[in-house]
Amino acid sequence: MTDDAPAPASPSVPAEFLVNRQGSTFITYRGLIHLAHQQGLSATATELVQAPDAANGMTAIVTARVTTEKGTFAGMGDANPGNVGKQIVPHVLRMAETRALARALRVATNAAYTALEELGDDAAPPAAASAPSQAPPDVIQVEGRLFTRAQVWATYQQRREAALAAGVLQPEDEATTLTQDARLAYLVGAAQQLRRLLAPGARDDGRAPPEEPEP
Repeated sequence: MTDDAPAPASPSVPAEFLVNRQGSTFITYRGLIHLAHQQGLSATATELVQAPDAANGMTAIVTARVTTEKGTFAGMGDANPGNVGKQIVPHVLRMAETRALARALRVATNAAYTALEELGDDAAPPAAASAPSQAPPDVIQVEGRLFTRAQVWATYQQRREAALAAGVLQPEDEATTLTQDARLAYLVGAAQQLRRLLAPGARDDGRAPPEEPEP
């Protein structure tokens, strides 16, 4: 059986909702909704636990509750640039919500398969198929704005040099050891850490640092 080929259907799950990945069978989010409706799905609710920002590695965390004729069931989902496909990076909040609902639905329906949406890397889930396919593959959102890797790297280098010159950073410090191919969320976090080090209150001479581009 080839990768992504439809898996054999079970008595309760049509084959169209099952996908084979590297010899393992996964159920799609649509398949879990199908099962839940068969079992009297009456309500779903989600709650944002953690909004993605540079300080937490752009990790979104969402909890979900679903109610069927058997009761109410909960699940939690997380998503960040490191555990979603490149096209989904600008949409980690929606992916976290989808994963939370998928896990709650798995418990509610006693599904025998892991949800396809729970896979990371480049396993692009059907639920996010509406994401723009032309989205840049190496960008990150910080405070509502998108930045390319080149922009983040340039800002990081500027701040690193300024921090070394000001004596608030030593050459052996971790913030000086990142390379341009490091995870983009780490580069953003390091750049913002350097910005805090360069803030007026953090400098011995009391001088304000030069204005620099975000992040």
